[in-house]
Order: sequence, then C-alpha cells, then structure tokens
Amino acid sequence: MKKGENIVNSGNWDKFLSRISVADNSPKTTPIKRIIHNNFKLVAMLFLIIAFSVLLSVNSPAEEPSVLSNFPNYSPEFNNITKEFFICENSAFSYNLSASDINKEDSLYADISPKNPLFLKILKETPAFLTAEIFSGKINKDEAGKNYQVTVSVSDGKSIAAEKLNINTIEINNPPQLENIGAQTISFDRTKNFNKEIIANDTEHDFSGEGKLNFSLSFLSGREIFNINQFGKINFTANQSHLGKYKIKLCVSDSGIKNVHEKISLCNSDGSAKSNCTEFELAIIEKNKAPTILSAFPLQRNFNISGNETLFFNISKFDPEGIIPDSYWYVDDVLKKYDKGYIEEGFNFLFTCDTSGKHKIKVEITDGLLSDSITWEFNVKKVSCLPEDYFICSPVWSCLDWNLCQNAMQSNKVGILSNLDYDKIKQNCQNNSWSDETCGFQIRSCSDIKECTQIFSYKRPTEIQECYFSLNPSCSDNVKNCHSGSCETLPDCGGPCEPCPTCTDGIKNQGEERIDCGLPCAKQCPLLPPAFYEKENIKKAIVILVIILIPILIIKIWHVVKMRKIIFSNLIKSKEIKS
Repeated sequence: MKKGENIVNSGNWDKFLSRISVADNSPKTTPIKRIIHNNFKLVAMLFLIIAFSVLLSVNSPAEEPSVLSNFPNYSPEFNNITKEFFICENSAFSYNLSASDINKEDSLYADISPKNPLFLKILKETPAFLTAEIFSGKINKDEAGKNYQVTVSVSDGKSIAAEKLNINTIEINNPPQLENIGAQTISFDRTKNFNKEIIANDTEHDFSGEGKLNFSLSFLSGREIFNINQFGKINFTANQSHLGKYKIKLCVSDSGIKNVHEKISLCNSDGSAKSNCTEFELAIIEKNKAPTILSAFPLQRNFNISGNETLFFNISKFDPEGIIPDSYWYVDDVLKKYDKGYIEEGFNFLFTCDTSGKHKIKVEITDGLLSDSITWEFNVKKVSCLPEDYFICSPVWSCLDWNLCQNAMQSNKVGILSNLDYDKIKQNCQNNSWSDETCGFQIRSCSDIKECTQIFSYKRPTEIQECYFSLNPSCSDNVKNCHSGSCETLPDCGGPCEPCPTCTDGIKNQGEERIDCGLPCAKQCPLLPPAFYEKENIKKAIVILVIILIPILIIKIWHVVKMRKIIFSNLIKSKEIKS
C-alpha cells in the first residue's frame, strides 16, 4: 500500500485484514480466542454436524418400548369411571369404582375430596387392584338442590390418578307432617270447651320460610259441628245437642317448591303441592269414664333376662264411651311406639347384648282425658356380643378429613393427648424413624350414617393416627400433610394445594413424552406418520440453524468492529505522522 492511500478504498482491504488478523495472534490472545478469530467457519461446521446428529437421533421414529421394560413406575388408572350423577333428596348414594396398576407389587389407596356429604370407603384391596364405594347418607334438605364437584383419586404412593366427578342433588317436595292427634274427649263434668292447636311441620317451609300451610277438616261420621282456621286452631264450645261420638279427618297441605330441577322426574316427583291427613275420634259426653286394659301379655310383671332375648307384648283394651283408646309404648320412659285404631295391639323389643341392669317397659292407653297403664320390670344380664348380634343394625361409618398434625410430646405434656394414646403414637413414630420433634398426631371425626343407636363401637374406624409434625405445614415443605381444612394427596399437591399431575389432566407434565401418554402413564404415545417427523425435523433444523447463526453473527460483528477500531486507529496515526 502506497503512502497516503486511503486504506478503506484500497483494493488491498483483504490483505490488510489478513495482516491485522495475523497480527492479533499476539501472546496476550488466548488459544480459544485465536481459534474463534481465525477458524470460526470450522467451529460453525462442527456445531452444525453435532446439532444435526442430535436432531436425527431424537426425532427418528423407533420401535415402541415394551410396557414392562426395566419395570418403571407407572401411574395407576381408574377403570371406566362415570363422572356425572344425580341424587334425589331423602335418598342415599352408592357407586362402586375400581382402579388398577401395571406395577403388580404396588399397593393402592383411594380417597375423595372434599368430604361430606360424599365419602369413600375401600371395599377390597389386592396388590395392583382396588375396589371402592363412593357413598352418602340420606340427602337432607340442606344438601339438596346443590352441585358437588368432588375429586376421587387413587395413588400408589409415587404417582396418582384423579377424576373430577359432578354430583347433582335434586330437591323434592316433602309432604307436611302432622302430630299424633289421637282420641279426644269432651266431658261436661270437666269442661265444654275444646281448644286445640294442630302442630304441623313442613320441611320446605321450616327450612326456607317459603310457602304456607293450608288446613282443612271434615266429619266422616256425625254432623259438622266446628271447623279449623288458617293457623291450624280449633276453638269450639259444646252443648247438649252435640253429645255423641264423631270421626273426623284433618288434612294439611303445602304449596310445593319454587325451583324445580329439570331432572326431578328421576325422583318420581314433580315438585308440586303435597298434603297429609290423619283421622281421630271425638267423644262428647256428660261424664267421662277411664279406658281399661282388659288383658296383657306376659302376665308376669318382673323378669330376669339376658341381654340378647327378644321380648313380646300384647294387650286388648276397652273404652266405655265406645271410642278406641290410643296406645303408647315406652322403654325406660322413652316412647318407642304409638298405636291407634285397634282394640288389640302388640309390641316387640330386644335389649342388646351390651345392656345390663334394671329396665322397664310400659304401655299406656288414653281417651284424651283419662288413661290406664301396665309396667313390666326387667333385670337384664349382660352377655358378650357375637358378630351376628351386630346385624340388627350394621353401622356405615363416614369419616371427615384428618385435622392439623400436632406435636405428640407437647400435647401429652399439656394433657391434650392421654398417656395411653401417646405411647401408641410414639411407638409408631419410632417405627417411622421420626424424632420427638417431628412425632405428631392428628384426629378426625367419624359417624354412622345409619345412626345405629345400639352399637357405638362395632368396626368403628380409627380416629387418631401418627403424622409427621412440622410447625408451619404448607404446599412447599415436601411433606404429605393436612392444613387449610383438607389433606394433601401426595406431598405438596392435591387437597389444599394445586392438583397433582395425572395422566388425564390434559397437560404435558411429570415427564410425559406427550400430553397424558408415555412414562409414567400406562398409555403409550402412538407412533406419528413419517411426514410428521419430516416436518418436525425441518422446524427443529431451522431453530438450530438460527441458534447457531446467532453466535456466529455476533462473533463476525465483533470481529468487524474490532477491525474497524484498528483501522481507524491506524488512520489516525497516519494522519499524525503526516502532520
């Protein structure tokens, strides 16, 4: 290059760059930089070769792996589960489901959340297979007319399958209920007034305050001598012309329900108004005489019996005024049975096997004013209960979620946890290698939805268990625990936390190959057509090329900028020399 020649416009530009590039291989320049500066084309080619090799190895279709290859852990699966149900008010719900696991050695556990009014119990459990029942008690008015969205899950302790169920409860109209009016008597030697308020209860009216009750009264025998007002009250004063015996029918009706479910026909109902009626006898007389129990069985009044003996009673009765007295049967002063309209009546009773001591059974008859009664007394000997004794009423237990885990040692010190329970909890904690600081206990509440009153402990589920105690349980402590009103299904997911990843959630998670298929899902992803892989390869090739070209471009720009700095620096020096 001649002196004073503009280097930028010179035809020797390439030669100058070459000299600068070589000159840059100074001792201060690292080997890596020299390689990048002087051999970036070779480096780029190496990147391309590696990238395409990886691309082809990942996206080439291969044979589908064996399901049991290397025995990986697969997620359990439900078998043909129904997801929407309708339950009628006053009906109990029951639905059996099953789940299985490819890993034959896994034990499965099922649960439902939230609980109440729906619960779950395991019916049968074998390795890799489980059957369970979702059930409820009778749906009451408070639970009717609602939609319950619950999640039923099955887990092998490592992964989980979960399904959301839609439970619709249908409200129906219940007929109003009338009190037992029974036989009535107006005796002139006591009073000529007959003032009575009829007690009627209506589930819908009592629950929501909507609607009203309508009362009506008719005489089935004898002339009509009084009526009933809209509030269910009878106010009547008798005279000599009213003497005699009357048979009366009294009815009450409601106004139906306002919000009728579109599927209420499933409940054999239409939500319209319903009524209820009862009949009673009324005697109007000058002077009343008491009814009499003519005969009673057993004749003996005092007995020594065993707690598993069934007792039989019957009576016949008479009333001088010609009406049929009502009968009330009591066990230890608790009404067990009410009878009317028959001159002969019977009653059966069984003291359960766990009953002992002195007890009494009484029958009382009445015409509404006067009465007669007989009492039998029993000394009951307690006997040991046998399994068949419980089938008088077999409990169906339902349990709520476990409560918050509490430290066992501290709870024992302050008297919350008894010494007996603490010893059991501590032993279980030691079996799990938990220290005193992490040894906890939690409780839950279980109840019998059949309300069996005789037996309170038969097959009652445990209501206390050990748990891993942490001071502030959360959805990020890597512990399966209970907090915020419910329990996690797996550590830090399910219940109060975000849903656990499953093979049916429509999300590519938990290491799945594609959405809801591939390990850990039992469902294998189907092979895609070759055209798919070709398109995917092209897309990925473009992406890789862009990724490779970006650093090459950056290097090139950096290299050019550096050269320009050197060039301009040399130009400035040249001008300084000239000057």
